Amino acid sequence: MSARGHAGQSVLLRFGEELNRTGRVRYELRCNCRYRERWTLVEGENALHPYDYKAFRYAEVLYPPGVEVWNLRARERHHPMDEGLCILRCPADELEDIFAICKNAVRCCTQDSFLDCCTREKGQYLGDAVITARSHLWLTGDPSTLRKCIRDFLASAKVSPTLMGVAPGALMQEIGDFSLLFPQLVWTDWLFTGTGRFWGNVSPPFRPCWTPSPLNGSGPTACWTRWMSCGTWWTGRKTFGTAMTSP
Repeated sequence: MSARGHAGQSVLLRFGEELNRTGRVRYELRCNCRYRERWTLVEGENALHPYDYKAFRYAEVLYPPGVEVWNLRARERHHPMDEGLCILRCPADELEDIFAICKNAVRCCTQDSFLDCCTREKGQYLGDAVITARSHLWLTGDPSTLRKCIRDFLASAKVSPTLMGVAPGALMQEIGDFSLLFPQLVWTDWLFTGTGRFWGNVSPPFRPCWTPSPLNGSGPTACWTRWMSCGTWWTGRKTFGTAMTSP
């Protein structure tokens, strides 16, 4: 987007996934993002360089008299996907529509990583990545993003030997059950490609570093007191989200 005006004048930009009841853009998203920006102009012509990408359906541009705005464009970004490789035709019911919306979600959320969403978090969570990686692999036949994902989480062992729950990134988050899902990423690559050469060349090698904590001896249990998730199983009971030290 380009604009021309005097120094100090501003253009108000609003983005959203919905419209409110008056037909204006709802820029306060349900995911707690506020897509409202004020672009302050310098004298003469200006070119907008956004700080980051956004997920939106509607845009609203507001500017005062004396400001000229032109060249409004939006660029869709995602990892390359040949959408003709995997197609479902089932017009008799809603299955085709369900497949299409899920396929579009995988397409849009595969950026330089497998993101769980393109709005609030923009993070590659290990647990979410297991699902999206498999979907993306089946839709495209391309294991390159999956293998980058594997390398990302292996590299996080420098921060936490039990692997981070989100990688790459600066968010310090360890999620016990997510780390336990890491072998599924490697297993998915091996099942699809039929070769272990990639895994043999990955460095550093992965080594389990967690220690299960038995509770009462009546069944398999696992508890990590410094992680945000804890799963325990005994006599048919299952508990999540708390560090258990006794049944």
